[in-house]
Amino acid sequence: MGCIRILFSPFTFLLGAISMMTVVIVGFAIAIAAMGAPACYRDDSWVATDTFAAILLGVNFVGAIVGGAVARRTGGVAAVLLLAAFAAIVSLVPHLDSPMDESKSQRFAGRPESRPDDAQLSDLARWTEHPGWVRSAGALVGVTGVVVGSSLARGSRKPARAARSEE
Repeated sequence: MGCIRILFSPFTFLLGAISMMTVVIVGFAIAIAAMGAPACYRDDSWVATDTFAAILLGVNFVGAIVGGAVARRTGGVAAVLLLAAFAAIVSLVPHLDSPMDESKSQRFAGRPESRPDDAQLSDLARWTEHPGWVRSAGALVGVTGVVVGSSLARGSRKPARAARSEE
């Protein structure tokens, strides 16, 4: 059974990644709806407030816990390691093309100068600029959440021998 699990780990980590991203997207939408766009952004800019960024880090942590638990249950340790790498990469890559001045980044090409009041959720997700401290904190929160989630999933599973000896 262990060999089969290792062979399918690259595929089963996707279940964890999909679970993690689903929680994050839903959490982002709920946070925007609950707080309202004016409270989430500085004035009419695309820069998120520190409060909104901290809430999003909390949502990312919960998503990483869910993803880590799913990866551990479906694919074992190899899937968890792949998911931890994925969480770090997803957090850091958007900041690599222009680390000093996000507003001049190619990622924001086509973005209006000021944020309209009726901006769509997809535009908010794509063009939001985060405070500088979020860059490293996002990767740390993601990897930590995956590890915590995987340890929670491992704790609830009984080894096969123990289950048979109880019968």
